[in-house]
Amino acid sequence: MTTGGVTECLRIVAIDDDPADAAILKDLLRRLDDWDIDFRHYTDSIAALVDLVSDPPDAVFMDHRLGAKSGLEIQESLRAEGVLTPIIFLTGNGDESLAVEALKAGATDYLTKDRISVQVLRRAISNALEKHALRTALRQHREDIQKKHDTLVRRNEEVQKFYQTLSHELKTPLTAAREFVLITLEGIAGPINDEQRKFLRIAVESCDQMILHVNDLLDVTRMETGKFKVDRRAIQLGPVVESSVAALMPFAKEKKVLLEAEAAPVTPDACADARRIGQVLENLIRNAVKFTPEGGRVTVGLAERESDGAIQITVRDTGKGMTEEDARRAFDRLFQVGTDEGDRGGGIGLGLYLCQQIVNLHDGEITLDTEPGKGTCLTVILPRYLPMRSLPLHKEQLAHEA
Repeated sequence: MTTGGVTECLRIVAIDDDPADAAILKDLLRRLDDWDIDFRHYTDSIAALVDLVSDPPDAVFMDHRLGAKSGLEIQESLRAEGVLTPIIFLTGNGDESLAVEALKAGATDYLTKDRISVQVLRRAISNALEKHALRTALRQHREDIQKKHDTLVRRNEEVQKFYQTLSHELKTPLTAAREFVLITLEGIAGPINDEQRKFLRIAVESCDQMILHVNDLLDVTRMETGKFKVDRRAIQLGPVVESSVAALMPFAKEKKVLLEAEAAPVTPDACADARRIGQVLENLIRNAVKFTPEGGRVTVGLAERESDGAIQITVRDTGKGMTEEDARRAFDRLFQVGTDEGDRGGGIGLGLYLCQQIVNLHDGEITLDTEPGKGTCLTVILPRYLPMRSLPLHKEQLAHEA
């Protein structure tokens, strides 16, 4: 093929135990003016295999029926050695079924010996080279993707290890600092005045907030390494809701937000882990209070869903709500509502992500309904406990959810 006035040189090998057939092929190839062809013929398949492995040509014409090895066996040996040169099989009349078998095994094309012409060869060689170029490009692309995938996996593992190390390294001194501040606050280390007591309480609250963030980091690490577990069993969710509301009541009073529970008197047992669902509810309630202005209201509801008997928990607030874009990304890892420091309300962007993952581990669902200026409602749907699930269920997260 001529490119920029220069004829491309091709190295073509024929493996055929019939010298007459090889001579015909050589003569036809010489009539092609598309390429400057360097032709080599082998009658010994073993010798051909050795040479082709050490120095692969641009294309191979292979007779199907050879002596010590068949054409299929030679092709298989070449592929096993990593030689991906395009192979065009030459068959006699009535050998089409064998040619089809060769194509299935990875051959590029096949020609019947009694129908070979200059035009046929030109088409076969052009197609073979084009297919080879495409396959080479595709193979390279796959290798590049695999390398990038391996790099991402390695970096993700490094990030998870960093999360775990950072969390442990932060939690120990934080816990110690909190305890010493409490000792001082309680007057054990000596008398303190009211202003000092106020500052020390702020310090304790700050330690508690940081410990929450550290625990979130640890939970994310456990989830993404398959070590986060939920212990599902028959539980009443009423006490879980009451406990979660009570835990956040001081925070709501400090923010001057009305926090109340509207739970049904009796609901069917849920199939859930009480501690983990409590973790979800406290996270949702804390977020709701945090983004609700002074004088607003946060209501936590519990009821049985009429359509299927599932247990439904709602956390509704009268806060500023979210934009459509923020709502779409609300459950993304590390996403924070708001574009500037004043709007974000603190946090590290793991709360709703963790809530969704925990609910998913319960075979449940969490949804968000919001409107800017009118507030937000998060709904958690959990399966009810069925008699056939009389034994505790243990479920692990075995793969990445992001």
